[in-house]
Amino acid sequence: MAKLTELPQEMVELILLSERKDLTAFMRICKSIHTLSEPLLYTEILITWDDCLKPKPSIELLLRTLLERPNLASLIKRIRFRNGLDPAARPANHQLSQDVLDLARNSIRLDRFPSSDTWIQGMQEGSVPIIVAFLLSRLHKIETLEIGIKFQSVQLVDMFTHALSDSGASKSISRFRYLKKVKLNPEAYSPRAGILVLDEVLSLFRLPSMQSLSFLVLDGYRPSHRGPCNPMIEVLELRHSQIREETLEDLLSMVPNLKSLNCGLWCETEPIDDHSSFLDCEALGKALKHTRLLEHLVISINFFASSAMEVDWGGAYEKGEHWGIKGSLGSLTDLAHLKSIEVPIVVLLGWVVSSSAPQLADILPRTLRQLLLRNDLNYFYKYEWDQQACLDRLSEYLGRLKTDAVILDGITVRLRDCPPEDRWDQDGKKKLELLCSEAGVSCTFDPSI
Repeated sequence: MAKLTELPQEMVELILLSERKDLTAFMRICKSIHTLSEPLLYTEILITWDDCLKPKPSIELLLRTLLERPNLASLIKRIRFRNGLDPAARPANHQLSQDVLDLARNSIRLDRFPSSDTWIQGMQEGSVPIIVAFLLSRLHKIETLEIGIKFQSVQLVDMFTHALSDSGASKSISRFRYLKKVKLNPEAYSPRAGILVLDEVLSLFRLPSMQSLSFLVLDGYRPSHRGPCNPMIEVLELRHSQIREETLEDLLSMVPNLKSLNCGLWCETEPIDDHSSFLDCEALGKALKHTRLLEHLVISINFFASSAMEVDWGGAYEKGEHWGIKGSLGSLTDLAHLKSIEVPIVVLLGWVVSSSAPQLADILPRTLRQLLLRNDLNYFYKYEWDQQACLDRLSEYLGRLKTDAVILDGITVRLRDCPPEDRWDQDGKKKLELLCSEAGVSCTFDPSI
């Protein structure tokens, strides 16, 4: 029987990766297996921070290792900093041991960090976000970064900004040339839960290898400057974001080869400035005109308010025009590569059910394979898109599939937070299933009813 060390390296790596949780144990067997295992151990790192759990040494141990053995930093390809049990709470300071602090201080000075005194002070105070930013500055070959709000700081932005500058800072600071995927606020649950604002995120758009970005836009205002186009970015996810339609248009104009867009909108029931509604669907449709290569589109809507009265069953509506949906998304037929779309029906066809509204077949591209209609905002007063209204529009659409040569694979109706009285009844469900069956299309209700 062949020894582990005698097998081809590719096979050894597969064996070791299948037992990743035991890698540290493998490394203690002998020097040769240690040599094989070490690169795999550092390829992907996860750090979860909970102030209620002690001890919390993992980030310090990693930092010590990278400062004492800088060559290991190039092995790290993916790193994730998870928020832990309370995503919104900032972490308590973590006092670094004196030897690690001395190593970090010397590195900051030798590498000529921008505003080095601020970095050193933050490290001395044990600021976890600054410690994280410093750790990231060591990672020259990093490809994927996932970082929760607890770990974000101005210094983190400095790292990305420096990567794009020609300053006199040392080349020992990472330029993030291989960074392909960044996910900020992966566990965010509220539009108030972020740290970075749009101007600070824009530096990520300019990194040369960037392909996928996921972040939360807080302020909703247009950035002070517009970045250059980045043809490398194919995936953009705006999670729980307050963003103006014109700002979204600015962002989409920067990513001409975008293939997947997930736009999670958090809207305030009390309008900002002179806005008469919290979502202008016509302007949203105009922004999408920049995504001619788009293949997958997801739009979702949620709302929040400064007081409960603003979202009472009749309270918001009584404010007149100061809430709700304006217009509709308009035609998407220019998106000739679109394969799937998930969108609230009120965004696609407008707030009011009207016979003069366009038919689905006239606004959806013929390339579409999956259509998912959401019932977002069904809890608002005078929501009109009930079971029958949806059935009428879907019946028209399914009836034209063969005539228009559309090869649709499936239709899904997503009923989110739907009270019993607004759910589709069994009769309505069977009618849609029959229509889909006759058209050769699958039919799904999510959640199942």
